[in-house]
Amino acid sequence: MERYECYAQMRRPSRTVTTGGDEATRYNSSKAAARSRRCSRYLHARPRVATISRVIIAIVSLAALCLPPGGAGAASPPSVASPARVQNSVAQAAAEFLVLRREQRWPLLRQWLAGAGVPAEPTQTPALSTVELVTLGERLYGMYCRNCHGSTGRGDGPRAPVLDPAPRDFTSGTFKFRSTPSGLPPTDEDLFRTISGGLRGTGMLPFADLPEEQRWALVAYVRKLADDETIEPDGDPLDVPEPPADLSSPMRIARGAAAYERLGCAKCHGSEGRGDGESAPTLVDAWGRPAAPRDLVAHPLKRGDTPEDVFRSLITGLDGSPMPGYRDAASDADVWDLVAFIESLQTTASRDIPAAVLASARASVVAQQRQGAHTVIGGCGCQARRLR
Repeated sequence: MERYECYAQMRRPSRTVTTGGDEATRYNSSKAAARSRRCSRYLHARPRVATISRVIIAIVSLAALCLPPGGAGAASPPSVASPARVQNSVAQAAAEFLVLRREQRWPLLRQWLAGAGVPAEPTQTPALSTVELVTLGERLYGMYCRNCHGSTGRGDGPRAPVLDPAPRDFTSGTFKFRSTPSGLPPTDEDLFRTISGGLRGTGMLPFADLPEEQRWALVAYVRKLADDETIEPDGDPLDVPEPPADLSSPMRIARGAAAYERLGCAKCHGSEGRGDGESAPTLVDAWGRPAAPRDLVAHPLKRGDTPEDVFRSLITGLDGSPMPGYRDAASDADVWDLVAFIESLQTTASRDIPAAVLASARASVVAQQRQGAHTVIGGCGCQARRLR
């Protein structure tokens, strides 16, 4: 019943809902009325739920009038549920119907959840002015982003406690996924790609189903939250050359393994890429939170696993995290060798991992993406906390 967990929580205040893997959420209020006020999905759907409910109740009532009257020789009429119980059942059915309708509006997102890619590159520039984009973006942000990133963009939305990694604090002006050198703000196109393509293995889902103009509006509003002066790009994007034809050759992979050790990657990610290097337990992000290195074998790469995506992450670094950029520390040839080695970890090293361990790692990824889907598709804005 995960799809309807908000409605279930409104009806059963003490119930705990397991959402997959180790993830579980409980809503903090003990009163159904307070909980329903927080649930944005219920608020958005309530007028339509009420209309659909009234129609169905009218049909049920009309059918009841057509039942044969009781009396001598007549069959006893079937027991009829109380009006309140009928109304509750009808309201739940109407809410479930509306959630199904919402799911049908996100075909690309559903493909992405199934493992397919989505188009993330912009094909046009916005026709609206900056002011118009910000105004539209604020409305869209309230619909799709506020529940995770918070009303002021500080990453403290009601769904944030069950997301790992935590939603980005836009007000810091620090962004991981960029095409610009480390320490410089992202371009508009960088923000557009992240919004459109999502981040694998996290609660940040792709919004490629939205019209491009709406995604540009979200870019404009994110810039506003981050403070225009702080986030204004002042560096050119770094070029990503064409991948070499021999990227999967044993010789290049061997050179990449040597570069992996020489550049210090093993200290954090571990010699086998499992995220268990000697420095891993001590790593923190820019906000002082634990920042576990990525398991390069069992977990998907957040930005994407194409050679170009991996190359870009290596040369730009991931600002706000311990992951540095290697633009000045390695040549393009060295970086491509490193890309070859990282890709080999995902294709060959995963074969040596016990099936149960691999399944557990993938279940945690699915759980995070499921939380994101519940928030975006379901519109859930209930206050949640992680159960330990």
